[in-house]
Amino acid sequence: MADAHEDRPPPSALDALLGESDDECPFSLSDEEGADEDAKSQRVTQPLFVNIPELHPDHIRDLSPLGALAMLGDAVYWRSCCPQLHIGDPEFLERAKASVMQPSPELVQKCRSRMDRDGYFDLSAGLVDWAASLQNLADGVAQLEKLGWPPNFVLMFDEAWMLVHQLKDLMHLVTGNQLIFDFSVFHVSGTKRASGREGAPAGWPPHRDRGADSSATRFRPDGTPEYATAWIALTPASPTNSCLYVVPKSHDEGYRKGDFGRNPLSQIFKSALAFQHIRAIPCDPGAVVVFSHRLLHWGSSADENGRRDKGDEPARVALSFASASPTFEKPFVKEDVLPFPRPEERAALICGLAIMYVGNVDPGTDYLNTFWTCFRGGMTSFDDGFVDLVKANYEAYHEGG
Repeated sequence: MADAHEDRPPPSALDALLGESDDECPFSLSDEEGADEDAKSQRVTQPLFVNIPELHPDHIRDLSPLGALAMLGDAVYWRSCCPQLHIGDPEFLERAKASVMQPSPELVQKCRSRMDRDGYFDLSAGLVDWAASLQNLADGVAQLEKLGWPPNFVLMFDEAWMLVHQLKDLMHLVTGNQLIFDFSVFHVSGTKRASGREGAPAGWPPHRDRGADSSATRFRPDGTPEYATAWIALTPASPTNSCLYVVPKSHDEGYRKGDFGRNPLSQIFKSALAFQHIRAIPCDPGAVVVFSHRLLHWGSSADENGRRDKGDEPARVALSFASASPTFEKPFVKEDVLPFPRPEERAALICGLAIMYVGNVDPGTDYLNTFWTCFRGGMTSFDDGFVDLVKANYEAYHEGG
């Protein structure tokens, strides 16, 4: 299957989210490298579209791609799912224009220094004055999952786009990168959902966001990475309910030299002492972690017993987005669909991302076909490279049986 993160065509510039003046796809581990077969074959089946029967595989064949996308992008339906959230709200648009974080030169330099030294930096909760309710967003993820929708469908709502917009200048000033609209939303608990399926028991396993050795050279002369991911905690993230773990740059030779086709885990953890360099990054709601494309990182599993011991600690919910240099990766979304994409364009992007990351979360053949139909209805909104990548993954999925 085509790798969601490798061999993308060179990108072009995207000026800004408003047009004025972003865990991560695991690298492949071969059998010879001692890959965990259970982890490799883990697939999550999601009961989608239970509330839009026209999009069921038995009926969608009667719809055109545009008709299917119009149904999936129905703002009235999504507002009924999460009444506390907004879609196409003019007040939110005006608030967005005034909400961009303007970091001080001192903070920018501090973040740059940490990125260069460790491969990541973090911002404590309270440093960003969020213009949208994080709790409402986290509640929205849970509400959608009760209806059978995967977490990324919270991107249907203005609040998710607002958070990304607020950090766009910080990402540019610290890394030199522009938003590319590659999103992932995580809901880790391992508990049974009302929809009947198990919640995600863990975040994504150890990986580099760009694992090809060619990406190891994609740093500017000043050390800034040409690709970076911002990870926003919407709820507390701890070792008991799942948080990010990383191997700092200084303890990872492959970070800048490349892995030469070898399993990064086997190269980093050659001795028992090497495990002591792993860093946990617990976060309060509103905290942000930003890391380069070469940082080895993962999301831990949730400890249900530990959560209960702490007084029923909430599930971990987080939103991440990517930014990149215009010479490294093209933005997925064409600039003319911004500031806030229309509901149909958001739905098409979510469907495209679902196909792109099918190696991480597999919704099953029927629903992947539905995603593909809806994505086709909105393909003109996206960069050709993103369309080609989604199409290649869709075809590879079916070729792989």
